[in-house]
Amino acid sequence: MAESIRKLLAPGSLYATGVDTLDLRVGGNHGFSPRISEYLNNKAYIRRDLVPIVLSTPRMFTLMSDPKGWIEVLKAYVELHCHKIEGYNAKLTVQVAEQQIREEMQQDPTKVIRERSLPVLHSIEKEGNPIQKLHEFWITNGIMDPDTQKIRASNLENAPEDWLADWYSMSLLLFEPDVNFRYVRRAFVTVNMYPLDTGDILGSKDPNGEKDLLDLAIPYSGITTSNEGTRVFAQSVLDELNAENVIPYNEKFFMDGIDENVKGGESGYQAGVNKANENLLDPSEVSGL
Repeated sequence: MAESIRKLLAPGSLYATGVDTLDLRVGGNHGFSPRISEYLNNKAYIRRDLVPIVLSTPRMFTLMSDPKGWIEVLKAYVELHCHKIEGYNAKLTVQVAEQQIREEMQQDPTKVIRERSLPVLHSIEKEGNPIQKLHEFWITNGIMDPDTQKIRASNLENAPEDWLADWYSMSLLLFEPDVNFRYVRRAFVTVNMYPLDTGDILGSKDPNGEKDLLDLAIPYSGITTSNEGTRVFAQSVLDELNAENVIPYNEKFFMDGIDENVKGGESGYQAGVNKANENLLDPSEVSGL
């Protein structure tokens, strides 16, 4: 059997970076006739979920009585509780100046801009409203109190002289891994990142109405960059994670047996087995034994 044609570009050649990249010169099916023998190079790109990694947290947490606790809470919220993160975009747009030539238009490039990323973090609020309380605390202590229009944390005894952005903002890395979770396809890094609201905090009475989950969609400020430098940086982070041999399917189950309050008794499947065992015929009475 003839071997199927595959051609990958080496990293650093043409448009290839550190991830497997198909060579466009192979696999094109929209010419004179389809190139079925080159189907391997026609594999489509399927965008994979970004992996968020908190790089730094607001320094104001270090002023609190339990700084480690606050840092871990914010890290867990971003990395584990957000079921959707959106608003990241690195699209490039060429702006042009135009001059008319009869019915046509000549366009000359004037500027290239990268799309602004507008992060939005989605999460399902938990019992006790821990996510909204985290953001209320973050905003009122680090940014501004709505009643006084002053920064609460700046009044603490150990507060610094300045209150620059590192005191109330975090930095976040998000990277898209390849299908084997070995290489980074693209990465974003956002600094000066802080919440712009807490999500609606509502109250109402409707005994006959349906009760819904509170799905928070919290917008964040931030300055985002996405280039080869961020990708290489993300690759170093992914190399440290190294999850190639971690298989959740093989993880030990968290329970070690039947609860003692449930085990035994006169009902249930085991009781039926015991009852049948107690009423077995004597082997001498069973034909063929």
